[in-house]
Amino acid sequence: MKLHRSRTAGLTLASIALIGAPAQAQSWSEEFDLPGVAGRVFSTSSWQDQLVVGGYDYLQADAQSLGLVATFDGTSWSPLGSGIPGAGAFVDYDVRDFAIYDGGLVAAGTFTSAGGQPAKSIALFDGVDWQPLGGGLDLSFAPTGSVFSLEVFQGDLYASGQFNLAGGIPVQGLARWDGQQWHAVGGGLPPVAGGTPGFAWEMSVGPDGLLYLAGEFPAAGGVAATGNIATWDGSNFASVGGGFNVFGGASVRDLAWYDGELWAVGTYDLAAGGAGDEKAAIFDGSTWRAAGNFPDSAVGTRLDAICVFQDQVYVGGNIVSVDGLSVRRMARFDGTSWTSPGGIFAQSINQFVFDMVAIDGTLWVGGEFSSVGYLPPAGEVIVTNSVGAFDGSSWSGGGKGLGVNGPVRASLDWNGATVAFGDFNQAGDQQVDSVALLDGDNWFPLGTFNGAADGGTVFQNDLVVVGNFTSVDGVSTPAPAARFDGTTWHSLGSGAMANAVAAAVYGGELYALADFGLWRLEGSTWNQVGMSIFGAPYALHVHGDLLLVGGSYGFGQGNVLAWDGQTLASLGGGTDDAVRAFASLGDDLYVGGEFGTAGGVQAPLLARWSDSGWSGVGPLTGTEVTALAALGGELFVGGNLFVPGNPANKYIARLAGGSFEALGTGMVGQPLTMTTHEQSGSLDVGGIFQSAGGAIAHNFSRWDTGVSGPVCQADLGFGGPGQSVLTLCGTGLGSGQSSDLRLTGAAPAALGVLAVGLVEQPTPLFAGILVAGNPVLTIPLATDAAGEYEQLGLAGGHPLSPALFLQALVINPSVPGQVEFSNGILAQFQP
Repeated sequence: MKLHRSRTAGLTLASIALIGAPAQAQSWSEEFDLPGVAGRVFSTSSWQDQLVVGGYDYLQADAQSLGLVATFDGTSWSPLGSGIPGAGAFVDYDVRDFAIYDGGLVAAGTFTSAGGQPAKSIALFDGVDWQPLGGGLDLSFAPTGSVFSLEVFQGDLYASGQFNLAGGIPVQGLARWDGQQWHAVGGGLPPVAGGTPGFAWEMSVGPDGLLYLAGEFPAAGGVAATGNIATWDGSNFASVGGGFNVFGGASVRDLAWYDGELWAVGTYDLAAGGAGDEKAAIFDGSTWRAAGNFPDSAVGTRLDAICVFQDQVYVGGNIVSVDGLSVRRMARFDGTSWTSPGGIFAQSINQFVFDMVAIDGTLWVGGEFSSVGYLPPAGEVIVTNSVGAFDGSSWSGGGKGLGVNGPVRASLDWNGATVAFGDFNQAGDQQVDSVALLDGDNWFPLGTFNGAADGGTVFQNDLVVVGNFTSVDGVSTPAPAARFDGTTWHSLGSGAMANAVAAAVYGGELYALADFGLWRLEGSTWNQVGMSIFGAPYALHVHGDLLLVGGSYGFGQGNVLAWDGQTLASLGGGTDDAVRAFASLGDDLYVGGEFGTAGGVQAPLLARWSDSGWSGVGPLTGTEVTALAALGGELFVGGNLFVPGNPANKYIARLAGGSFEALGTGMVGQPLTMTTHEQSGSLDVGGIFQSAGGAIAHNFSRWDTGVSGPVCQADLGFGGPGQSVLTLCGTGLGSGQSSDLRLTGAAPAALGVLAVGLVEQPTPLFAGILVAGNPVLTIPLATDAAGEYEQLGLAGGHPLSPALFLQALVINPSVPGQVEFSNGILAQFQP
């Protein structure tokens, strides 16, 4: 079979240069981290009027690794100084608490270095970098100690945790730093059982001037009735209402004062004297009383945090109900009763609120979760990882990120935006359902499917989605296909087609690749065309006057087949293993997959088909090519592969000038799909990966080629049916250079005119707006089978005007009488 591309005959116009943005450096975007903070946030505080958080292992945000401590200025996240590194050998590193001391920020937890120097589980940030505090806090029979709480009392810094050495001095889970050295505090906090010291999860100075300690210890300094809670006056420990139950892992996790009374929350079941209740209790100065019934459940067993905000008490943990009210790990007490403030959500039952802090009218919540908010219809759910903000009525996220929380398996361009398909339910800060649209710098959900949505195409200006579903947004779909007109979903045909994986428009008709082969929408019915093919279908692609089918097909069908409108047959003998991706570059077809030969020719993973037949492209090493795209005269290749000559760079490469080159430092993980945007010169990549070009990127990223394509000045007052789909662009700069015009998005085999005017004079016409003003030259045009029209190699000059205003008007043959308007473009005359 011979392949060719149709071109509309040209005519001479003025040499033009479109006004556009300058080319940018080639680079990967840093916008595709997850929103919020990736990682578990244990502690929240305020530092220099900004939120500061501490977490577990390594926190990540804004495409960078932040270590164990990060600050948020309301827009972006940053590490403090050179940071506190996580990921310790044999020890889980973390930061559990903060305190302001001696003009600096003290962070404590479990770590061995800070600011590039040794620091045993506690360090001070002096505004420039981290400094150790003496010899730090250590546990003699472990790699390092662990600190859970900090507080400044009577001018000294107190620390409590699982340690028995403070600057080399023997202590029992509690130590005092006087600015020069460490000291023991009374008899300390003895262990509940075994050799590990007791400790305080929380220390706080009360309105009575005493230091309150709450945690896991049978007695403070040996004083009776101080189980899990006690006070310290600088010399002695004392009981607080008889203390709490210390058995069965019971503990007090946090403290707060509200309306003149002490509130304690944790995992205890009974306060001394039988006056307490599960997880929360109030002390009036003499006795404890219940603060609500927080029953145990399969997932809700404790309260970790309490904070007074806007004269109300907020508690958080992994609770699911209070006093019979269902809650989302958080509850709010207004002085009379408990209510739900919304809360947190996650992909599993492991979702916690670990800490809360109020800063300038905002309650910041830290923990382990992937979204915050209210369930509809009470409100909306905002995707934000591990950090959320509540102003008393509505929720917001803790930073921006455009990452996706699951594999992206297919994508396409729709009106300049990217539509992504895959196994995900969060994209950026949006809850989605397997299909989402990235338009500019935001994701938007595109319907709720009751099954898999695997791919699609654009047909008659609408988005078409195919897969394995029977309804979308409640609309029944007799066949696994639906179309979206920008507002509403509609069913698309019926028939026996099942398990569709891809769709394409060929010859003005809609096709889908599904079980048993190729299917075409004929009227309102999907019918199989061509011979039946058996195996796993993967890819569908239009190249010239052929529709290509790729998959893993046996029975001598060659894994790649071509449909010419009449017959479906193997293309040149096909390949010896699966075909997963196609791309067209010039007149050549590129095919990627798991094969070693194509048409009997050696072509590992990547092959080229042209008028002369098959040829190899490479060499490439690896196991498969799963994504291909052509942009700016270059071929982009993605998969489980190595870049030749640069084995450190994996998974993605470009073919330029006959050889493969890396894209920056490559990726960590595998691309599965690519979508090009010629106007911006960008390549959107989806798949299963964690980083691109060294920047954190969750399953989606963008490569800027550094060369902008045709830039259309679209804000010229155009309007009318289809105006957001037809796109008119041009290239060509400077005197003596030729210029090209290209129209895309029109119906196949459509007729119309190219309107050229000397002034911008918007005029209503056919329910649209004609941009080009008087006088107007109209040049006939006809679109090809792909709905495109090109005028190549325009040259010459125009003696009357330094600028031309151009616009395409096209009659859609499927909608008699409807005229579709493209954008208008301003073309600068080059003398």
